[in-house]
Amino acid sequence: MILSGLDAKNAAAAAEKARNEKYNTLISAADAAFSSKDYSKAKNKYEEAQSVKSKEPYPQTKIDEIKSILADLANKEKELQASNNAIQQAKRNASVRGLSSDRFIELDADEQKLPFDNDHFDFVVAESCLDSMPLDVAKNYISELKRVCSGVIYASLIGPDESMGSNEFEVQTLHEFGTYQTVFNKEKIASLFGSNISNFSYFASISCMDVQSKKIGSKRFHCVIESEKIYG
Repeated sequence: MILSGLDAKNAAAAAEKARNEKYNTLISAADAAFSSKDYSKAKNKYEEAQSVKSKEPYPQTKIDEIKSILADLANKEKELQASNNAIQQAKRNASVRGLSSDRFIELDADEQKLPFDNDHFDFVVAESCLDSMPLDVAKNYISELKRVCSGVIYASLIGPDESMGSNEFEVQTLHEFGTYQTVFNKEKIASLFGSNISNFSYFASISCMDVQSKKIGSKRFHCVIESEKIYG
């Protein structure tokens, strides 16, 4: 069948209309799935829409966003698993030493509130824990430690060595894999406690050096401060 110029133009317009309708239908379905956090379905629908109109940037933008979200969710799952593993190992260690697992209190990571009354303790030890979280989260816990402690707070914090500066990162090595690490220096410690270093009752850093390479392998700060001087 031979189409006239007008018929061909009408057929092309009809085909383009059908293509737009199919694309819009797929995008609507993809956006709805994305809003309901059904990322697998949303990704499939965006990919279908992309096959209909390959030059449209929107589907690829949403696909990239979904990939980023899924990667973040996977990292959070690894962090949660690492945390659960650490808790179970701590309970096993306690059992070996004849201690009850009831001594452990698992905190709600989202709430970030300690289950104790104001001024419940005279002395608090935060050993190698405030550096295993983002700085902003650690600051929240310092506020909580100040609330529950009327006396003195001790904290041990990791410092920089030749392989890492004073920053924040996700641990990729076997030890504490997938957990979050904040590396401290004096300025960051002062920020954490909201207090000048001169206000600390005791403040020292201890470094370990490899005797062969002469490189600093690890550094740790040891801090003691009266609760009332936090944010002082």
